[in-house]
Amino acid sequence: MGIWETVKESGGVIGMTEVLVTGNIFVQVFLKYIFDLVEIVLLIMIYRLLKKKCG
Repeated sequence: MGIWETVKESGGVIGMTEVLVTGNIFVQVFLKYIFDLVEIVLLIMIYRLLKKKCG
């Protein structure tokens, strides 16, 4: 059951819009978590650098 089957079943344009909206929400959530992960990784790296400098 792929995206294209869903589009065909729900009738073309309306289905495609739904897929795009759902995709957009997914991308936003994905980006939010990616930025959170990057932030956490940077904080860990900074913490390790400070730990090395301070002994």
